[in-house]
Amino acid sequence: MENFYHHLSSPLWYASYIIVLLGLAGYGYHRLVIVFLYLKHARKQPVPKQLYTELPMVTVQLPVFNEMYVVDRLLDAVAAIDYPQDKLQIQILDDSTDETVQICRDGAERLRARGFDVDHIHRTDRTGYKAGALENGTQFAKGEFLFILDADNLILPLGIPKLVAALDGDPEKAFAYGIIEKFDVTGAIGIESFLDWDPERLRYGNYVDAMALIRRTALEAVGGYSEAPALGGWEDYALWAAMAEQGLDGVRIPDFIGRYRVSQYSMLSVIGIDHSTAWTTLLRNYPQTMRA
Repeated sequence: MENFYHHLSSPLWYASYIIVLLGLAGYGYHRLVIVFLYLKHARKQPVPKQLYTELPMVTVQLPVFNEMYVVDRLLDAVAAIDYPQDKLQIQILDDSTDETVQICRDGAERLRARGFDVDHIHRTDRTGYKAGALENGTQFAKGEFLFILDADNLILPLGIPKLVAALDGDPEKAFAYGIIEKFDVTGAIGIESFLDWDPERLRYGNYVDAMALIRRTALEAVGGYSEAPALGGWEDYALWAAMAEQGLDGVRIPDFIGRYRVSQYSMLSVIGIDHSTAWTTLLRNYPQTMRA
């Protein structure tokens, strides 16, 4: 027992006690600062740079190719968007060659019967593939803002209103995106689009999903989507690089806006593909952005 008390009085015990005491004091001070800042700013409300006198028109573009098993789910998610019907246009950009065409046609009729403005645009010539379908659809778009929703994705009901509010709050931003939950048959497996916009990050890979709200004027300013076959499905990556090349900025909102279904055929699951040609195309077309 005497040895025990002797160890308690050793310099090591004193040093440990002081370290723990300082840690607790620091933690308590941090909590007090948090409470002080809350009380100081609790009644302050953020004010956007400008407000719309009325909500803008949004065109939701749904590029589809032979995805008969997910189209109805996709349309149901779009129909659940919490946004005025008279301010929402839905484009089903259908390049399908199987039963998906009729499913899309029936789905469009079903939504029209509920009062939605829906266009089913079916192409038999797949020029430009997904990028070509988007470019073709944009010719008939009514919206000031364009929202891309792939068949693998699901938009949450408040996703578009939150993104519209972000662009409403900062008219200088070209596009807005939010956090996306990745899921598969087992449940949630991760997140996407969680990093703030920083053009320099594009040199190391694409970190912004195609599920984003884009100002139509910004899209037109960069010449629309690149239909270069060498991109191999990287049309959204090329778009963000083109935006950065033109000095256009995006904004990330710190909220979940949608979900991404990861399957064996989705872009996030496919491995073993040679993307060297796509990288070369990006480096050639957007040298200021893509070169370190």
